[in-house]
Parts: sequence; structure tokens; C-alpha cells
Amino acid sequence: MNRSGNRLIYFTTAGMELCWLHAWTAFLLLNLFDLKTPLGFTLLVYFGGSLTTRISTRKNRLVIQHVLIQVFSFSLILIAAIHQFLYKTNHAQILAFKQFVSPDKEAMEWLLVILIAILALVIWKRGSVAVSVPIQRENMYHRFDLGISAFAVLLIISSLLVVRFDAPVELGSPMLRFIPFFLFGLLTIGITIISANKNRSFSSGFHKIGIALGFSLLVIIIGLGLVLLFTPQMSATAENISLLLKKAGGPISNLLIIVVRFLWGPRKMRQTAATGGSDENQMTSGVTVSENGLLEQIFGWILIGFALLAGLFIILLIIHLLFRLLFRKSHHSLPQQKFSFNPIEWLLDIIRVFRLFSSRLRDLVRSPRNAEEIYFHLERWGRAGGVRSQLSETPTEYGNRLCNSFPTLDKKIAGLVHLVNSEIYGKQPLSEGQKYFARATLRNLSLPIYWPIRIKNWILSTNQTIPT
Repeated sequence: MNRSGNRLIYFTTAGMELCWLHAWTAFLLLNLFDLKTPLGFTLLVYFGGSLTTRISTRKNRLVIQHVLIQVFSFSLILIAAIHQFLYKTNHAQILAFKQFVSPDKEAMEWLLVILIAILALVIWKRGSVAVSVPIQRENMYHRFDLGISAFAVLLIISSLLVVRFDAPVELGSPMLRFIPFFLFGLLTIGITIISANKNRSFSSGFHKIGIALGFSLLVIIIGLGLVLLFTPQMSATAENISLLLKKAGGPISNLLIIVVRFLWGPRKMRQTAATGGSDENQMTSGVTVSENGLLEQIFGWILIGFALLAGLFIILLIIHLLFRLLFRKSHHSLPQQKFSFNPIEWLLDIIRVFRLFSSRLRDLVRSPRNAEEIYFHLERWGRAGGVRSQLSETPTEYGNRLCNSFPTLDKKIAGLVHLVNSEIYGKQPLSEGQKYFARATLRNLSLPIYWPIRIKNWILSTNQTIPT
């Protein structure tokens, strides 16, 4: 279909959706806060969402760029719509710009602000969907059914408030918008079928419309009948169920307490629960219970640790997925990796991460036993201080650079380097005294008294290279 036909379908779809969107907006604001909602408010927000989505999707941008454009445009258009239409029509002080954005509000004022923001967000989203997912033969009936469902729910809620609670509900203005909605819906479905079918047969489309309307009317009638006619029977059934639960609550609660104590309580308490012992015996053996329950407490702390690790893993996974979502290209033609969950692969990945973490932790905690481990700890200490080792330099050259960077620690560093050279190049195994000296020196180098010079050197370091 040509461009003019696509525009006509867009505007008929917009008219169809604006009818039920404005009906709900006017109904809520009028009956909850006694505020009149001009049609211009809904029009400005809806077409603002459509225009912003159209502009932001013209170029291939990151998802986070689309999000920022949408948030900025939505904020500006919402403030303009509130000031231009709601404030000038109702002259409510809360709708003024300074009062609307001020954090100093009462509870009802905050409720009004939140309600207006939610309604505007729904209208904005429907305007964006009209551009990002244009109406076609596959989804035109879904859009039409969505509007019918919105009007049906609005009618049921209004009727229930009037009949059951005698609430003063305004029914005339929102429900009169069903007629233009029906006309726009017929026009949209007809034009969509014409554009997709060269034979231009209207019979199938109108037949489906009749089926949808008949089904919707039947659902409305049945719903009103259930609410208005069978409410006493429903109330009686609920009361009978409540009485039954109250009568059965006592025995069931005692049984549940016994089962919980038997499964998760201390050993003495489990024996008492299983044998039906009294509370006095449990109080007299408190010391024995605490001693026997030590294993259960340890097991409970282990479970808490695993739960914390699982929670941390889930948080990191969510952050990872958010980064992948927000910093990827959004063009529809680019191949996108779909999220898949393979529990076996995930379990293997978790095992690998746990092994790597445990090996690193073991290397950090374990004391050095030979020259290789001494040099590993010395490299780690120097890297934390801003002096990285090079693959092409010897331990002596790296030790000289460490001595130049930390002149006050040159004797300790030189002693460690001498031990490394003695075993690696001199082929002389380290004695127990030398190993003790190495462990003591490494512990001394890691004392907090040397942290200031290490931090200073790390900040001022500029990727030191091997001197030539």
C-alpha cells in the first residue's frame, strides 16, 4: 500500500485507541479527583509518543539512547500537556508546574501525581506501539478487541459502583465515546483488509466484527448477572468457607508446629515433638538442647551462605542482562542473540567460577613454600603498588625496580629476591629458616603502615617499562 494509505490506517487506528484511552482517563480523573480532562491532553501525549518513537527509530542507536530520548521527551510533553490542558481547564493549584514537581505534597496530592503519570505513560506507550508495531491484518482484531474490553470493564465498574455502593459516578461522557470507537474500528478493519486483499471483499471482516461484538456483549451480560444477581449466594459461600477454616485451623496449626519442630528444630525438641513430651521437660534440658543443636545451627549458617551467594549471583545476572539490553544496537535487521537457559551449562559455569575463586583464595591465604610461590607473592604485592612485572625481565631486574619505587623497603625486597635466585639459579633448596624469613617478610610488607606509600606509588605510576 502507498504512503497515503499507511497514513490513513495510522490515523484511523489512533482515533480508535484514543477513544478508549480518553474515556478511561476522563473517568478516573473526574470521579476520583473531580478534574475535567480535555481531549487535547490525550491527543498531545499520544501523538508525542508516536512522533518521538518515529524520530528515535530512524537511526540505528543503542537501546540506552532510545530510553534516554523517550524519557526526556515524555517528561517535557507531560509537563506541557498538564499545564496547557489540565491546569488551564481546572485551575487546580496542584497542577501548577512548581507545585506539581515539588516534593512537598500531601498523600492525596501524591496519589493524583502518580495517577496522572501512569495514565500518561499508558497513552504514550500506545502511541509508540502504533508506530513501532503498525496495524496489520494479523493484529487488527486484537487492537479492536482491546478497545472493546476496555469499554466493557469501564461499564462493569461504573455499574457496580452505582448499583452496589450508590456512588455518584459520571457515566454519560466516557461511554458516549464508544460510538466513535466503533466507527473508527470498522473503518480501520475495512481499510486494512482492502490493503491486504486485492479482491476487496468486506464480508469476512464484517462477519468477524459481528462475532466479536456478540461475544463481548454476551460476556458483559454474564458478568453483570454474576455480580448483581448472585452476590448473596457468593457471600454465603465465602462465609461457610471462612467458618470451616476457623474450625479446622486449630488442629491443623498444632500438627504443622509439630512437623516444623521435628524437621528443623534442635534434636531434643524433635524427640519431644515425636514422643509428645511436655513443655516442662523441654525447659529443664535447655543446656542439652543448645549443645545438641550446634550441628543444626552450623547447617543453618551454611544454608544462609548459599542463599546469599545465590542472591548475589542473581543480582549480577540481572545487571549483566541490563547492560546487554541497554548497550546493544536496536535495529531490527541486526541479528540479536536470544536469551536461553541451559541448566547444565550454567551449573558447569558456576563450578568453574567456584574453582577459580577457591584457587585464588587458596593462593592468597597459603604461605609460600618455595621460590616460585615467594616470587608470585612478591609480584602480587608489587602489582598492587603500581609496579607490574614484565615477561622479559629477571627476578633481579624486577626487584631493582621495586627497590627504586619503594626505597624504604629495599632491604626486605632484596632479601626476598636473593632467596628466589638461590633456589632457581643456584639450585639450593630453601631451608625452614629461610622459608620462615620469607613468610615473615611478606607479612611485614603487607602491614597497613606501608599502605600510604603503596597507594601513592600506584596513583603516580605510569606503566613503568624495563630500563635499557
